Amino acid sequence: MKVLGHIFLVGVFLFALTSIVDAAEIGQMAAERAKEAGEIANAYSVEQIKATTKWVYILGAVLFVLLLILIGQLSYLTGLRPPFSGWKANKIHPTLILIAGISGLISFVISLFVVWDRMILPSASEHAPTIDKLMLITFILTVIVFFATQGMLTLFSYLYRGKEGRKALYYPVNDKLEIIWTVVPATVLTVLILYSLIYVWDDVMIDAQEKPAYEVEIVGEQFRWTIRYPGADGKLGRYNYKLIKGNNSVGLDFNDPHAKDDIVISVPELRLPKGQLVRVHVRSKDVLHGFYAPHFRAHIYAVPGTPTSFTFKPTVTTEEMRKQTGNENFNYEIECSQLCGGGHYSMKGTIIVMEPEAFEQWLKEQKPLYSTLQSEKENLAHRQQKETSKAS
Repeated sequence: MKVLGHIFLVGVFLFALTSIVDAAEIGQMAAERAKEAGEIANAYSVEQIKATTKWVYILGAVLFVLLLILIGQLSYLTGLRPPFSGWKANKIHPTLILIAGISGLISFVISLFVVWDRMILPSASEHAPTIDKLMLITFILTVIVFFATQGMLTLFSYLYRGKEGRKALYYPVNDKLEIIWTVVPATVLTVLILYSLIYVWDDVMIDAQEKPAYEVEIVGEQFRWTIRYPGADGKLGRYNYKLIKGNNSVGLDFNDPHAKDDIVISVPELRLPKGQLVRVHVRSKDVLHGFYAPHFRAHIYAVPGTPTSFTFKPTVTTEEMRKQTGNENFNYEIECSQLCGGGHYSMKGTIIVMEPEAFEQWLKEQKPLYSTLQSEKENLAHRQQKETSKAS
């Protein structure tokens, strides 16, 4: 059984090692492609990608050394070399566990210092700091539990290893201990949930009860986003999925006067005014999608047949964030958070936050979908009339 266990561990280490090598190669390719294109991902620079790749290589080297040690142990167990005997053999695994545990905890601390400034993207909405605070509290509690449990697991494996003359203690049950490790986590989680309900949920969702300054709709389909703005009347018109045809890609019902001045943008570029409460209506034409704007801490599902909405207030314009990050190519991202099909990876968009005056001016320059469709009908009728005249 020991031999089979070692063989299994060798397989696991080999899989982990090949995965790390693949990750390093992907990171290197990403850095090279970003450099060639002259564009850098929002949260990373080429140098940061290369630095992260370096740490991946270091982790791969550590795994490789552990793999060699494991293969050496396997050789002893299979009789390829004289095996250790007695209690000396029983000290090897606990020692390796101790080394691996301490190394893992130290690596975890080092990695925190390396990637801490990139763990959370810069916030750009009014409610984002509230969510970030809850995330930080949850992270701190999780780290405390992680160090306590992994530290004890590592230390106890070494301290209470089998020794000559030591008898194992039969310890079947301890009611007091069971109550403690049930009540303490339950209490901590209850306090955390109550805090998130009272101080986070209310703060984030209170905006949903207020009348927004602007409303906009984003429609998901495989594999793109389509955006609809209200026209001069400031109201989004009715739609019907049965009316989705040709250029009326969102199914606007032009029998509704409010729909006739609606503006439909097929380019996945959502423009929003800074400092104004915005309600984003989300729906899907086919499968489940997820509207996710990480910098705004905004996420909601696009469910077929069930319109949803999310209200937030952008606080930093795109230009201001470019200066803040030092990245002149920066853009806020829209991502689809659900695996919606083969082209899921390409279902991206951008959010451009503008000053309110600039947003109003841009909105006035856009042409309503109804006017565009009417112009196309008139042009088509004119061409047909010309062709008829020529034929006669």
